[in-house]
Amino acid sequence: MKYVPLFMLLWLAITPNIANARVVEIKLADGLVITADYQAADHSKPTIILLHPFLQTRLFPTIRTLANHLASNGFGVLTPTLSLGISYRRQNLACEAAHTQPFNQHTHEIKAWIKWLQQHNVRNIIGAGHGMGAIAMLATASSHGKPSPFSSLILVTLPYISPQGGVRINASQLQKARAEKEKGLADFLGNYILAFCNRFIAPRDVYLSLSKWNQEEVLSHLAKLEIPAYVIIGSDDTVLNAQSWPDKIVTTGAKLIYIDGAGHFFTGEQALSLYQAIVSILETSHQVETTDAL
Repeated sequence: MKYVPLFMLLWLAITPNIANARVVEIKLADGLVITADYQAADHSKPTIILLHPFLQTRLFPTIRTLANHLASNGFGVLTPTLSLGISYRRQNLACEAAHTQPFNQHTHEIKAWIKWLQQHNVRNIIGAGHGMGAIAMLATASSHGKPSPFSSLILVTLPYISPQGGVRINASQLQKARAEKEKGLADFLGNYILAFCNRFIAPRDVYLSLSKWNQEEVLSHLAKLEIPAYVIIGSDDTVLNAQSWPDKIVTTGAKLIYIDGAGHFFTGEQALSLYQAIVSILETSHQVETTDAL
């Protein structure tokens, strides 16, 4: 049986619920309504957009814990839930559900939240995401015109999708989907292996919009950035430590931060180390002070 250290139990016990946070919403042009939790920043501190991993919501434990503690230190925090085609989405989306939203819809929704913050006089915005949420933040930053809406990016467990490592995908399924698209064949719902899903149900083109994020694609977008980017990876993350992925990240100019003993999801006591790493980034790169003594 694994015992949790006393300091961690105390830290979890005092994790605050943000009393002043409010649920905000945007109605997009296509009629979809997207929602987020929002806590305004104190004084001149930056506001962080924190995005959840694949198929999750803003209630994903690691995201929620980070949001609560950052807000308690006076940082602005906006935690959206990607709609995945569902207005007011509140629950994780099952692998077997029909996934009809292409990847570029993620960046469209993030840009809507950036615009919302700017309309509320927020100018210092940091983009942060976990897993596929990190890729969505990266895609948003690299595709946005100048000046960048972000002052920096914090990318937690930044993955890539490949049959040879990273987020898993089936090579024969990928090859078949690409061939069908090249031939101009009709697009129907298919059954694919993607990430932790053994049966990811989606139209072929939606599947391809996600599966294109291989090593080359992610590294290319990282290299295009003209803002500081920090990539945080756990030393025990067997998904991302394969194929020299961390070494390749460094070649793009991004700063790599290792957290000893942490896995892919930074769950439980590992969330404390992740929080401390992010606070360290904010203190050094954005010249802000925190009051949290933990």
